Amino acid sequence: MDQNNNSIPEENRGKRTFSSRVVRFAAWWFGYTGLLASTTPCPFCGSNGCPSGIGISSLIGALFAFLTSRGEKGSGSGNQRNK
Repeated sequence: MDQNNNSIPEENRGKRTFSSRVVRFAAWWFGYTGLLASTTPCPFCGSNGCPSGIGISSLIGALFAFLTSRGEKGSGSGNQRNK
């Protein structure tokens, strides 16, 4: 019996689906936002955890997540060569 008999066609292996990209983006967004919100004070009032500081941290986290996820575009398997 063949061990490598998968139901995924060869040309689709290693490609990410839309839902996996959304989940990865959300994970990066929450990670960056949590890091920024817990380590930086609010630029308006100077305290940690105020609503405007969390909002700005969320926007900056979304920007960083977008830039990070754009850098991963097409990185399914890095050793494919042009045929």
